[in-house]
Amino acid sequence: MMTMFTITAVLIGAALGQRFKVFILVPAIVIGSAAGLGFGMAQNSNLWSVLLIIALTITALQMGYLGGAVIRFVVAGSRVGRDSSGTIGVAQRSAR
Repeated sequence: MMTMFTITAVLIGAALGQRFKVFILVPAIVIGSAAGLGFGMAQNSNLWSVLLIIALTITALQMGYLGGAVIRFVVAGSRVGRDSSGTIGVAQRSAR
């Protein structure tokens, strides 16, 4: 169950990393921690297991965010390289 929770947190972090700035991690961490606490209480886990779930959730959200931000950066970089060559050529021709 902890693996499923961690994988879900990584995927959510990656989705957030592709769309939002880093400040979105604060509410995501709060919501993820509350979900981890609820999950641990529902499983009747001890305190250390709940803290481990919360720590893994926070780490997975951050790692997923980093991966999503890298993907966004790479995709945006490839788009700029393609678009700018055609755009600059048209702008230079019209300026002459």
